[in-house]
Amino acid sequence: MRRNIVGLVIGVVVAVLILAGILLVPAVREHLDADKLQEVASAVPTAGATGADRFRSAATMRKPRPKKCLQAPEVDLGGGDEMGMMRIGEGLSPQQINASFGPYHSYLANCQPVDGEDHSGSVTFELNVGCDGVVHGVEVTDDSLYEPEMIACLRDRLTYVEFPAHDLEDGMYFEYPLIFHPPSL
Repeated sequence: MRRNIVGLVIGVVVAVLILAGILLVPAVREHLDADKLQEVASAVPTAGATGADRFRSAATMRKPRPKKCLQAPEVDLGGGDEMGMMRIGEGLSPQQINASFGPYHSYLANCQPVDGEDHSGSVTFELNVGCDGVVHGVEVTDDSLYEPEMIACLRDRLTYVEFPAHDLEDGMYFEYPLIFHPPSL
């Protein structure tokens, strides 16, 4: 129950941020430093590329190393003895989640093919982030892209996002929507 409420709260926060104008679009590149901009730009294939070559390279991405899980604080549920004590974890805050995605937006945006066609739409993923800060699962919960190769690219790249360790030993589930607009070539 708590997992569902936390996921719902995070989903609402993310939706509000998206509505406020924080969208995943090619303009994200403006926030990159010059070295990273060159690195991403040099990986862009020419128009007419096919298959996996249609997607910009992510050769510089590395899987995050697991961190030591945090221990949830003990909470006294009444009674004043050990029997009334329980560990209740809080997981990741919306701020921690959004900060974790920041460095990866360009890699996610680069899953959009550069073949001159309109690949706009949205896709929502449910992520399971282990208490060690590593993504242990990525599932599609909503998709208006209908682009299997693009979805596969996004799913793969989401497993590279590094999160802080947290205190939910069974992992934390939350949804993360991505919105794509036609690329500016």
